[in-house]
Amino acid sequence: MSDLTTLLALAERCEQAAGPDRELDAEIALAIGYTREKKGRQRIAWWRNPKGQQLGYDGWHNFPPSFTASLDAAVTLVPEGWGYELRQGNSGARRALCRMWDGRGIWTRGTVAATPALALCAAALLATAALGEKE
Repeated sequence: MSDLTTLLALAERCEQAAGPDRELDAEIALAIGYTREKKGRQRIAWWRNPKGQQLGYDGWHNFPPSFTASLDAAVTLVPEGWGYELRQGNSGARRALCRMWDGRGIWTRGTVAATPALALCAAALLATAALGEKE
């Protein structure tokens, strides 16, 4: 798991992003425990999830999940036992809002981002950072 400063910086980058970003996905993956490895003469560095399982390969590339593009991937960032509220903004700007709470009802600050996936990523990273502060 990454340090508090990194998690907070990644959450801020999610809030500032204009849309999905594969580089940001990779940085999030590394911050939450994914690894990359290249053995011997392999040309491809393989991604492994925090459980050590190798991720899929499409014939050319091996990428971490698309956290910033997919709600399904973004929800995997939500710490166990935490809930979230995700909604579209009601202003003219097309923005998404997300808030998270732990099992005791303690809320993180709300996040606002360009897409629901980005807002959920930012909120989940803040929740993970909050857990780290308590340890």
